[in-house]
Amino acid sequence: MPGRYDHPNFITRREFGIDTVAGAATVGARFARFQKHKLKAVHVRVIAAGTSAGAGNALIVRHGTTAIGTFTLGTTTVGATQSIVMNREVSSLELVDGTNGTDATGRVHVIYEHEMLWDGTPTA
Repeated sequence: MPGRYDHPNFITRREFGIDTVAGAATVGARFARFQKHKLKAVHVRVIAAGTSAGAGNALIVRHGTTAIGTFTLGTTTVGATQSIVMNREVSSLELVDGTNGTDATGRVHVIYEHEMLWDGTPTA
C-alpha cells in the first residue's frame, strides 16, 4: 500500500546532485520535488578551489528566501567535502538552492539528501 509510512518509498534515502556555477553571489544548485519531502542533509565536494580566504568562498543553502545553512569553504582544496544535517520539511515544488559568497571562482558539487513524505495529493 503506497500510502503507508513503512512503504519503501518513504524509508529510502534519495539524493540529487548538481554542480554550482562560478560567480560572486550567483544563485544555482536549484532543487525541487513534486512530492513533499524532508531534506535530511546537504553535502558538498569542492570541484574548483576559491581564491578568497574565510567566508568569501561560501555556499549559502536557502529554502525559498530563508538561509538554512552555510558552507564556509575559503581556499579549501579540490576534493574536500563538508556536510550539514538539515531535517527540514519541504513542501511540493518549493525550491531549495545555493547562493555563492563573494568569491567568483570557487565551485562545488552539491548533493541534497532527502526522503519522500506522504502528502496525500497524487495526480489523477
